[in-house]
Order: sequence, then structure tokens, then C-alpha cells
Amino acid sequence: TGAVTIDSSGGAISIGADDIDQNITIGADGTRTIQVGAGDGTTTTTINSRGGTFTLDGTGQTVDLNSAALDIDASGAVNVTTAGVASDISFVTAHTAGVAFLIDANANAGSIVDIDAGILDIDVTGEASTVAGGALVLSSSSDAARAIQIGASGGTDAEIHISSAGTGAQSINIDTDGSIDIDANDNIAIDAADDISLTTTSADGLLTLHSAHTAGQAILIDANAAAGSILDIDAG
Repeated sequence: TGAVTIDSSGGAISIGADDIDQNITIGADGTRTIQVGAGDGTTTTTINSRGGTFTLDGTGQTVDLNSAALDIDASGAVNVTTAGVASDISFVTAHTAGVAFLIDANANAGSIVDIDAGILDIDVTGEASTVAGGALVLSSSSDAARAIQIGASGGTDAEIHISSAGTGAQSINIDTDGSIDIDANDNIAIDAADDISLTTTSADGLLTLHSAHTAGQAILIDANAAAGSILDIDAG
């Protein structure tokens, strides 16, 4: 049998346009390519499946969607799931300015974005900025060293900067049930526009200033800002 074409120059061609509840099957057997619409980009194709489920089944094959813009709307849940152990999901954008990738879950103050991962790796070539209208909590339940690690590995000028615009007594507050260990391969500088207090509260609390300097000033206490400056040492 040769090719069969159905053409009309006088009006629309309709298949299954009458109100009879029977299925329509196209290309249900054999190995073939089924094309709907012109391949030159001049055809508009509309698929309606409002009375039941719309199924696009490409099991074992690749489903490739190409478009200028792709808009997916749903009044219910949207699920994107892979089942294979080597199946990954990639969202890639080539956008070069402005918002390139947007996750908007801000319909309500109680809206939640939940990300579960074995390992979560976030890389940025520019600046990473996080702004929260409420509190920003970074927490780990890991019972191991470095349960939370903040590092900068960019080179000699890499800097970790912690700042607060708060003006209260505890605009930056560090609490721990154990000890605080600060190590530096070079200097440690603490500057304050007002008081600096070092206090222990336990009966065996020891306050130690130790220097391994071997020449010149090893420990300097400078209270000589004015003639009325006082250095007060109280001891049992």
C-alpha cells in the first residue's frame, strides 16, 4: 500500500468530531515516526485532555521538548521524579544578567522550601547573598568535629566577615555549652569603641595572658592615654 494523504483546501479536517464516546487510535502498532504539525515552525498545535489524565509515555526513551518559552501551570501538585539510581535532574540556564533561576515559595509567611540531600554543594562564581525577613538559622545535628564549617579558600586576600547592624548589648552573640577555641597563624586584634571585658564566673576560672616572645616587649599594658588614666589591679 502506498502513502495515504487527507487534504482539504475548502475547510477544516475533523477526526472524531461527533459526540460519540469511542477511542481514537493513531499509530498504535509497528515502529514508526508520527509527526503532528509542520516542521518549519508555522503550525500551532493544541492538545486538550480536560476530561481525564494526559499521559506522555516515553518509557526507555528520551522525551525532548524544545521551545522559545516553556510554561507549565497546575492547579495541584507538580512532581518531577527520577527512579533510576544513576538518574539525575538538571536545571540549567544560560541567562547572563538579572534573575537566572528563581524559586518562589513566598505565597505566605508559613510557606516552606524543604531541601533534603545526602551532600549539599552550592558553588557561586560571584557573591552569594542571603536575606531573611525573619530569623536565619543554620543548624546541624551531626555529632562530629566541624559539624558546621565556614571557610574561605580563595587565597591570601580571602576574608570571612561577620557583621551586624544591631545596636543592642548583644548584636553578635556566641554561646556554647563547651569551650571556644580561636587559633590564628598571625595576629589577633580586638578593637572596641567602648568597654572590653574578660570575665570568668566559676570558682576555678583562670584568666591567662601568656607570651612566647623572646625579645623586646612580651606583654604590654598601656593605660597612659592621659595623666588621670588609672591601672587598677585588685588581688586577694
